[in-house]
Amino acid sequence: MGVLMSKLSVEDLSKVYGQKTVLDHISFEVQAGEFLSILGPSGCGKTTILRILMGLLEPDGGVVRKDGRDITACSPAERGMGIVFQNYALFENMTVQKNVEYALRFHKELRGK
Repeated sequence: MGVLMSKLSVEDLSKVYGQKTVLDHISFEVQAGEFLSILGPSGCGKTTILRILMGLLEPDGGVVRKDGRDITACSPAERGMGIVFQNYALFENMTVQKNVEYALRFHKELRGK
């Protein structure tokens, strides 16, 4: 069997604003077919991670790889990523699970076989 390559790999991601460390050596991997959610209270760094992943913000340290390729210094246009803000994407009358299930109905490749 071959070695699995991550679709997305974040290694030692760091970001500091002034004297405040927002991201302190964050690392994670997402394999093909996996679904990742970033949860936490306001101000914990969720949007900072997403902005770095999309190339809208430069990290102070760490590496971002997509399909094994280092994209840390790539422009947003070269990354093939986007963001949907929760305020405009969720149905308030549905639970989180129902919102995710609804979105997956339109993306066969994310549902699996």
